Amino acid sequence: MPFELGLAYARKYRRSHKGAPELLVMDREVHRFKRFLSDLKGCDAASHGGDPLEAITKIRNWLSSYEKSPLNGPIHMRDWFNRFQSDMPSLCEKAGFHRTDMAFKDLVFCVLYWLDRNAPLRDLTF
Repeated sequence: MPFELGLAYARKYRRSHKGAPELLVMDREVHRFKRFLSDLKGCDAASHGGDPLEAITKIRNWLSSYEKSPLNGPIHMRDWFNRFQSDMPSLCEKAGFHRTDMAFKDLVFCVLYWLDRNAPLRDLTF
């Protein structure tokens, strides 16, 4: 994780127009990342405590600050994720993928395909 985070941080930093990168850094413990990364230039990591719903909530809230339209709540997102996980084996079979051997781009395609058919992000469910 530290290497991938460093790459994401560097990429975002180079693209930032204000000089301050916009990142969401999360770990299961609040300051655990400091053992691996010494300097995130003022980016405070958030803790999800190993709780998937807490991670989904923090990511959803962070993303919603960049969206003009409201996003569905974290409970709906968690339910969609669980449905996606259940549907993934048959989706992989139809597409001719083995889940453990998929390239990241293939996974993104499957996620977008599934979301388009099952959980439109702009259609609020309440």
